[in-house]
Amino acid sequence: MISLVFLVYDSRSGSTYFSRKLDENTSDIVVTPEVNIEYAARLVCAHGAGEDEVVSALERGRFFSSLGVNSSLVRQRKGEFGKKLLRNIVREALGVYCERRGKKNTSTVVIKKGNNLNVWRCLLDVFPESRFIYLRRDPRAVFSSKKRTRRPYYPEEFMGWAGVLWAARVWSRYEKNANRVANSGRMMMIRFEDLASREVYTFHSVCDWLGSTWGDDRCAAGGKGYFIAPKEREIHGKALSSSVDRNAIESWKGELNKFEVSVLEFLLKKSMSKAGYEVSLRSRLWGGLVVPIAVVDFLVRLLMKVKRVFFRKMGWWW
Repeated sequence: MISLVFLVYDSRSGSTYFSRKLDENTSDIVVTPEVNIEYAARLVCAHGAGEDEVVSALERGRFFSSLGVNSSLVRQRKGEFGKKLLRNIVREALGVYCERRGKKNTSTVVIKKGNNLNVWRCLLDVFPESRFIYLRRDPRAVFSSKKRTRRPYYPEEFMGWAGVLWAARVWSRYEKNANRVANSGRMMMIRFEDLASREVYTFHSVCDWLGSTWGDDRCAAGGKGYFIAPKEREIHGKALSSSVDRNAIESWKGELNKFEVSVLEFLLKKSMSKAGYEVSLRSRLWGGLVVPIAVVDFLVRLLMKVKRVFFRKMGWWW
């Protein structure tokens, strides 16, 4: 039976580069494009579901379209319901995807999607043999990247549209969930900074954990083999390079202002220190003053978001 591993992360943490290199330098590991199983997992864990409901939830997460698998190929499963149904549909669709990728000796499929961490308990319930890889990055670098990166499916917006307060909340939520999974012994944690500074060692460690072997660097700079959705290729330009840009580790220092850095460090100081990130904020008084401003900033941004959505639905430009 093929082992399932969920690759989870906050956006802009180097997940696409990691996925491409792992996929193209191993003969028995397949990494999927981003596929969201969260909706379907919530559904079957809450009250169970039939075939139509499960397939609809998977389609909502672009599971089939991202894999290039027609949902009709996994339908008509008689006598199956809820968790068992979801488990078998996902496994069958992944089997079709691996076959089309040409990796006949696949032993492990890595399912790539950060949001799947939100339902880690459900996923372990549905796929009891599964494991997780958590790719983390300095939250200051994450927010810096989000600020200048447009959303691929909504190019009129930047990933960091909600501001620094929301970015801190999202990063904190990933850290808390990741630590809970780690306590169960089912997770490997990797820092983007370690990937950048000790790439080969990091990948060897990952492959050892997965029971695979890291091969020679066979991938071309163009990234042939691992699939990146056309709309996402522009934002993943660096993921197609032959190595991580080490300047990206501390590029946030020239891109974030003091206010943004202070909010992140004040709210995330404990988690950042535990993850090995140096915190420069010394005054809790200053941190306490900037957070209320960040709350107001978030509310204003949220109001602007509501206006944009309203005008978009009305067919008007905002």
